[in-house]
Amino acid sequence: MGENGISKDGPCFIMSCLGIAQSYAGKDLLPSQLNDLFAGSAVAGNVGADIIKAGLDQLGVDTSKLEIRVVPSPDKTVDSNAFATLRHVGTRLNPDTAGHWQEGTTEGGGEGSFKWDPLEGVVNIGRKVQEVRNVYIVPTEDNK
Repeated sequence: MGENGISKDGPCFIMSCLGIAQSYAGKDLLPSQLNDLFAGSAVAGNVGADIIKAGLDQLGVDTSKLEIRVVPSPDKTVDSNAFATLRHVGTRLNPDTAGHWQEGTTEGGGEGSFKWDPLEGVVNIGRKVQEVRNVYIVPTEDNK
């Protein structure tokens, strides 16, 4: 765990995970809901699936019927069966060194496509992708 109880991957990782939760739910978290999430323990860990689940719960999605997994891709290739991706990208000052996270899509194959950046919003400033994690949100076996 990082400083102040925040994920060691930092606030951009948390916000990218919560961006995926919002995309899945089709609605935005309110500032009060974000405050509740940051005050809780789900975002204090370093587990993307737990952060996404907490965001979905806060948005009123019944997560008891969902399996949420975040799976690193060893070759930075997206899986078209994934719902979204977490993209570990270069920083503004050092674009070749991973240090920032974005929400991505599985569109376009390869490393996927940019969707949203916690700092830049929907503006893609072309940060180099260093790592891809495929995010799966699927109904559990008994709820298919």
